[in-house]
Amino acid sequence: MSARHFLRQVLRPTVAKNQNANGSRRQRISRFEQLEHRALLAAGIGNFLPLGEPGPGGRIDSISIQPGDSSRILVGGDVLGATLSTDGGASWNNDHTGWESILIGDFTWDPSQATNPQKVWAGTASGPHFSSDAGETWELRRNGIAQAEVNSGKGEYAWTAPIEKVLYDPNNNNRVLAFEGDHRRFPPDGSGTIPNAFDGKIWTTTNEGLNWSEWAHPAPGGNIVDAEYGGGNGNTMYIAVYGQGLFRSYSDGAAGTWTPINNGITIGDAGNINVMGIATHPYRDDVLWAVTED
Repeated sequence: MSARHFLRQVLRPTVAKNQNANGSRRQRISRFEQLEHRALLAAGIGNFLPLGEPGPGGRIDSISIQPGDSSRILVGGDVLGATLSTDGGASWNNDHTGWESILIGDFTWDPSQATNPQKVWAGTASGPHFSSDAGETWELRRNGIAQAEVNSGKGEYAWTAPIEKVLYDPNNNNRVLAFEGDHRRFPPDGSGTIPNAFDGKIWTTTNEGLNWSEWAHPAPGGNIVDAEYGGGNGNTMYIAVYGQGLFRSYSDGAAGTWTPINNGITIGDAGNINVMGIATHPYRDDVLWAVTED
């Protein structure tokens, strides 16, 4: 397999400086350029060591290390479910309570607890799950999030409310946002595992997921596969919508504030803009990297 297809494409923003009416200058992403693949291959990473099979099967889709404790690792997968290691990957424990899904998205630790955080979220195909003991036990918290029709035979908590990503509000740590989507990209027409589930909405809660309300609907019918706040700015937000590309809001993602920013991104053969993931600069909200699929 060529590096081009294995690494896909990494895009770098070209920044244009626009002068505001008050004379100040604000940098904004104007277009994307494709990076050389060899820049990724020269990462300087040493030898990798196998850590053993973390679960009963399936592929690994996400991995997260607890801030302040590198020995505690959470791994999520496709049909793998979620598993936890407390010894740096030497052993794995799959016996955790509270999971209502075996299709896991991204993990998000509470940023207010810089050392040894206990609160962590996980996106799943059944909705957002919450743990208050660093991943030992979990609880499905999706009250208020719209649910698609239930798959026959899958029970009450079928794969009906897919949430890929959960983010903490940088300006209000009591506020959490959940993004509707799933990186597996099941067809939303009922022919896949998740029927009619993707509608590209953003949900918010201020009571740790006991109740959710709709915050915005930036991509009707869309699948939000990734989301990030702009670095150093709690108001700038980016989302990646599979097939539709990248969107940006300067108003904390509020309804009516989203605009597409796809200039320079490769368009697929079917006319789709297949962005698979994004990463933001740690302290500049005008720098964004995007991973796309040919």
